[in-house]
Amino acid sequence: MQEEEIAPYSTEVGKTLWHFLTTLGKELFELGVYLTNEWQDNQSWRSLVEEVGDPWNFEMAIFPRKLAPFFQNVPAGFQGTVVEGGFGFAQANRFITLPWT
Repeated sequence: MQEEEIAPYSTEVGKTLWHFLTTLGKELFELGVYLTNEWQDNQSWRSLVEEVGDPWNFEMAIFPRKLAPFFQNVPAGFQGTVVEGGFGFAQANRFITLPWT
């Protein structure tokens, strides 16, 4: 079975996805908002709620400052930025240009 190669998001798509997440994040601020691949669905959320697993299972996310303790150790490959009331992170290799730049 051949492994599927996933191309990075274009600059335009990345900026559009960032806009969606920042807009949703203003309304869904309790646990944050996450862009995930199929295999990542709900894994970050479950790790926060159940306090088990890896909260870094996402391609891009915005979460409130109160969740910072869950995200203190930033894994290699992730880049972050500060947003109003919280933080944003993305897997750098999934974006041609980081979406918030």
